[in-house]
Amino acid sequence: YRNGIIFLSNTKNEEKMLPKHLSFGAIEAYFAIVKDTTLGKHKIFSPLSSFSYPCEAVTFSSDFNTMYYTKIPHKGTRAKIYQAVYKSSGKYKSSWVSDLNPVDFCTGNYTYTHPALSADGKAMIFASDRTGTLGGMDLFISRKEGNKWSAPENFGKSINTIGNEFS
Repeated sequence: YRNGIIFLSNTKNEEKMLPKHLSFGAIEAYFAIVKDTTLGKHKIFSPLSSFSYPCEAVTFSSDFNTMYYTKIPHKGTRAKIYQAVYKSSGKYKSSWVSDLNPVDFCTGNYTYTHPALSADGKAMIFASDRTGTLGGMDLFISRKEGNKWSAPENFGKSINTIGNEFS
């Protein structure tokens, strides 16, 4: 992302913490520029709103103003893919504003995860366990048609196996 890397870490200087014990910190997304083989000073990825979702399940438009990411919307439900747009609300104030609902093809009680957006933003490859898979998780493609995403197409046996494909 913008010549750097996004990663998850504890918010209290990477101290060990008890699960769900906020006085020791919380999981937060950070961003750092990659310098040769090390990372530069890291900073919070989305300073005005928490972003504690798996960073391996994130993809960006080529202008970095649209992000698709995976999150579990409610306790006990399956992961879905959401869209967020980078909005500027004045001098030095900007943040990611996420849609309340997942992208249109995320239907049913299935998992949708690990989106990968094409350079032109017109195709998205993702993993899902929706009906029609060959194994656990298969790779699917959806194409953007106007403001909507098409019905997902399974890549079939040339890509998918009886195992789990994620990327």
